[in-house]
Amino acid sequence: MTSAQKDIIMKLRHRNKGYSEIATQLGVSVNTVKSYCYRSGLSTTQLKETAFFCQNCGRAITEPSKTRPRKFCCTKCKQAWWNKHRLERKSSKICVFVCTSCGRRFYDYTHSNRKYCSLACYQKRGMPNDT
Repeated sequence: MTSAQKDIIMKLRHRNKGYSEIATQLGVSVNTVKSYCYRSGLSTTQLKETAFFCQNCGRAITEPSKTRPRKFCCTKCKQAWWNKHRLERKSSKICVFVCTSCGRRFYDYTHSNRKYCSLACYQKRGMPNDT
């Protein structure tokens, strides 16, 4: 295993990626990744004992005792991660809507009252056409 692969394994493990996901990305066996992580102190139990890491930026999260483990270091990272992974959500409540201003399709939850796909379309709603 090269030093570049070792660095990638360290970065991905600090972002709480699994052994099989890392092995697939690097093209090595799962057991190779597991053994390297165990030797380097990156196994799941060792990571949980030391610190938690932000899913977005990978920064260490200091955990207050007796609380549920946090996934993000701050609100900005949480919002950025959810915006990047918006379409990966597997929710049956997400439906397709059509913007009344521009006619573009957009996705939102079932009982939302949205009519416009963006703030710009909302602001253009009352303006007359210049044609």
